[in-house]
Amino acid sequence: GRVKTVVLEGLSASGAPTSVSTTGAGVYNARTWPANSDGLRSTWFRFAPAATSAAAPARGQDSRVSSPSAAPVLVAPPGVSTGRLTVRLVNTVSAPWPVAGLHLAMASPAGQADGLSAGSTRPGAFVRNASRPGADTVSPGDSAEFAVSLNAAGVPPGLYTRAYRARIDNGPVFGATASWQVEVQAARLSAAYAGLPTGAPGSGGAPSAVWADGRTVVVPRNGASAVRITLRDTGNVGWPGGSTAPVQLGTSGPRNRTSTAAGRSWLSRTRASRLRATTAPGSTGVFDLVVNGNGRPVGITPEALEPLWAGRGWLTGAARTLNIVRYDPAVSRLAARHSGPASTVSLTRGATTTLVVRLRNFGGSPWPVGKEQLGTSGNKAYALATTAWASSSRPPALSSNAVRPGADAVYPGEIGEWRVPVTAKAAGTYDLVLQAVGATARYGPVLRTRVTVAR
Repeated sequence: GRVKTVVLEGLSASGAPTSVSTTGAGVYNARTWPANSDGLRSTWFRFAPAATSAAAPARGQDSRVSSPSAAPVLVAPPGVSTGRLTVRLVNTVSAPWPVAGLHLAMASPAGQADGLSAGSTRPGAFVRNASRPGADTVSPGDSAEFAVSLNAAGVPPGLYTRAYRARIDNGPVFGATASWQVEVQAARLSAAYAGLPTGAPGSGGAPSAVWADGRTVVVPRNGASAVRITLRDTGNVGWPGGSTAPVQLGTSGPRNRTSTAAGRSWLSRTRASRLRATTAPGSTGVFDLVVNGNGRPVGITPEALEPLWAGRGWLTGAARTLNIVRYDPAVSRLAARHSGPASTVSLTRGATTTLVVRLRNFGGSPWPVGKEQLGTSGNKAYALATTAWASSSRPPALSSNAVRPGADAVYPGEIGEWRVPVTAKAAGTYDLVLQAVGATARYGPVLRTRVTVAR
C-alpha cells in the first residue's frame, strides 16, 4: 500500500505539457533537493491555472509597477475628453499569468465600474507581453503592458485618483497597484486679440482701409473693404476651422444683432465669417471678413463683433467694436465736423488765440495739406484776422492730417486740422463764420464762433 512513484504533470514555462517523476519513499516521506537526489525540487513546478480559470496567482508580492505613463488632463466636451493611461506590470512570482482574461480593474472596491472609463469594470486592457510579444502567458520576470482608456464625457470637473490592480476574468485583484491622479477640467471657451485688425496696404500715399488704431474701417458707400482679425485661443479647447467650421465671427452689441454691413460673403446677417484653420489652445486663429457699404449714406456706424462656437456658446474675452466710416467716391468734396471750433471765445484786448477746426473727409478726393482752405462767409474780411492769414477772408490752409501726422494729404475717411489764429484788436463782439472752400464750390458744415473782446 505504499506510494513508490509520484508523477507531477503540468505546463512548462513556455506553455508546453511536461511532467516530473519522483520515486522512493513516496509523498509521505518526500525529501528535499539537493540534499537527496530523489528529493522534490520546488523550482521545477509553476502554478499555471487554465485559461478559463478565475484563480489568482500565488499570494505575496505578485508584481511590480514599471513605466507608468503621465496622466493626461481631460477637458469636458467639446474639449479633448479622452485619453490613455499605460503601465507595465512585471510578474515577480514563480507562476505565469494567462493572457486570456487578464486586465486591470479598479483596486478598491475591487472590480467596481470606472466612471472615467465609461463605466467599464475592465478599464485596463491587456495590450501585450512586452518581454515576449505574442506569448499567451506572462512568465515570471516578463512585463505585461496595459492601457486604460479614459473618457471624461459627463464627468464633473475635478481631480480624480485612480488605482488599478491586475485581475484574471472575474477573480480577485492581485499584485502591485498602479495609481494616477487624473484632472478633469470644464471646457473653457475664451479668446483674446492677438493683434490689431488689419487690411490691405493703401497705395499712392493712401492709408489702409483698416486704420492703425485697429478700430476704424473706411468703406466706399457702394463698395466693400476686407478686414483680417487674429484671435488667440486662451481657453482649454481647440477651435475647429475650415469651410464648415462651427467657430465663427458673429455680431455683438447685442449678440446676434442684424448687421447693416453684411454682404454676400457673410454666412448670414449675424455671422461674418468662419475660422480659417483649426487652432490649438494658446495658438492664433484667423478670421477674414468683408465690410460692406451697401449703398448707405456717408457717415460712421459701429459694428460690434465677437467669436462664437455654433451650438456651444460665445468665446468670451474678444468682443470688439469697429467704426465703419462710409465715404462717397462719386463726390469729390464732402466733409463733416469732427471737432471745434469753440462756439464762444472771450479775449482781452491785445490777446491772441488759435481756433482749432477738425473736419472728416467723406468725399472721394484727398485734401492736400497746406492747400485746402477755409473761407469766411461771403468772403467777408474778418476784423480779428492775423498776418498768418492768407488774406482777410482766408485763414491759414489745412495744417495737418490729424490721423497720420506728417502725411501730405487727408484721404477719404481721415481727419484734417486747420489752425485759425485771431487777435483781439479792439473791444467788441466778432462773429467768425467759416466753411471749407473747394475748387468750384464751398462744402461741409458752416462753422460759427463768436469772439468777445473785453473793453
